[in-house]
Amino acid sequence: MKRKLLLTGSIFLTTLSLTGQTIVNGNCESALVPIPGLTGNNSSEGWIGFEMRGENTNPHSGAQAYYVETTNDPTLAAALGISSGIVPGIALNSYKGAMVAPQNVTVGFWYMYTSVNGDYATIEVNVIDTMNTGSSDDIKMYQGSFTASSSVSTWTNGTISLLPTGNTGTPNRFDIVMVSSSAGTITAGTPSEGSKLWFDDVTLNTVSSAGLSSQQLTSFASYPNPVTDKLSLTINDNFTSMEIMSADGKIIYHQDGLFPTMTIDFSAYTKGSYFLKLKKENGDSETTKIIKQ
Repeated sequence: MKRKLLLTGSIFLTTLSLTGQTIVNGNCESALVPIPGLTGNNSSEGWIGFEMRGENTNPHSGAQAYYVETTNDPTLAAALGISSGIVPGIALNSYKGAMVAPQNVTVGFWYMYTSVNGDYATIEVNVIDTMNTGSSDDIKMYQGSFTASSSVSTWTNGTISLLPTGNTGTPNRFDIVMVSSSAGTITAGTPSEGSKLWFDDVTLNTVSSAGLSSQQLTSFASYPNPVTDKLSLTINDNFTSMEIMSADGKIIYHQDGLFPTMTIDFSAYTKGSYFLKLKKENGDSETTKIIKQ
């Protein structure tokens, strides 16, 4: 299966406002309604998804939460062109309209996750200039993501910050995508039936530039994570060198001289955890964990 997000860019729901910093039905309280012609798949006010369900036994707050689950669904798989018959659960909340200062917005959420066979869940946020009709010329301007790399049995808070990709344009679409299996959607591979991502209380939060910490101001974006081959970097400040370290702290790659956008080849590395460290001349550094699949 090709690397792709099955829902991103395909459906527009005018329910999310960057100006008001609210997401309609971010608390996941609206009733789910079956999608005509897609048995077992649902939508609600603000959300639409494949293999998306409601959960009322253990919500983070209110009467219910939502979850997406990787499911053996041959009928839907055939419609989507998935030969394995296993469909990752995906939920999308998308807004199309004018946006102001998306770089000052963070996305907050609560989640739980059941991982099967080492599967990963991903929550991805994209700000896009849709340009002309159709998706072939869309420009991704800001991006942020969150990866759940192991099972989480209690409600846990997560936050996604948006970082510029280096592309210019006029932002006019904002997507939040919940994916129960990164394999087969974000990365190559076959998703694992039973992987399940719960989510609740999804919010937009404004962060003024004056209130940002130095780490937030100088952060960088690395994606996709997990990675199978090429890791893209968007560097948002004056880092001068980088290192890749194995899980035991051994430096396996070093580079001096960095650019605003870069690509690192992970294809030769074995599967597992790595640490990407960016350094400045004054000794300051930032480190992020990279998962190689």
